[in-house]
Amino acid sequence: MKLLLDTNVFLEILLDQASSAEAQRLVAAVDRNEFWMSDYTLHSIGLLLLRRGLSEAFRQFLADTVLARL
Repeated sequence: MKLLLDTNVFLEILLDQASSAEAQRLVAAVDRNEFWMSDYTLHSIGLLLLRRGLSEAFRQFLADTVLARL
């Protein structure tokens, strides 16, 4: 099954919010080649993390999600 994951799923994990554990279980249960994110999601995550001074978290996110698939 292919899933399009919303920005909030990733932000729950990255910002260690209330539903972080549930979001982690969702991401862990999906085969790496079967989840997708939109360009808008990627840009939204980058914007939010950079505004909060979390540039290293964004670099790691890119390495784990986008660059790992190249």
